Amino acid sequence: MAMNPYDEQTLSFGFPGATLGAMGASGAGNAVGADEATRAELHQAENESSYRSANGLSFDDLIDPRDLRNVVIESLAVSAQRRSGAATPVARTGITP
Repeated sequence: MAMNPYDEQTLSFGFPGATLGAMGASGAGNAVGADEATRAELHQAENESSYRSANGLSFDDLIDPRDLRNVVIESLAVSAQRRSGAATPVARTGITP
């Protein structure tokens, strides 16, 4: 999962309509016996939630699955220009009482 936006080493992407929970809206609507209108509302909410999830989980972008190959190639090109060594600790000094 994402949550790595601050190390400048990780690129994370999501697909629109991806379900991040245990059960998608369609399955949940069927499980509770929801009527067709409620199922349609659940389906629409699930599709829109991809964008909220991408924002909240700090994805770099939501991509069309058909563009995955090009995005991976571009991401590898970007990562080749980034820091390649291990991160070194920063020495910090405090005030000794």
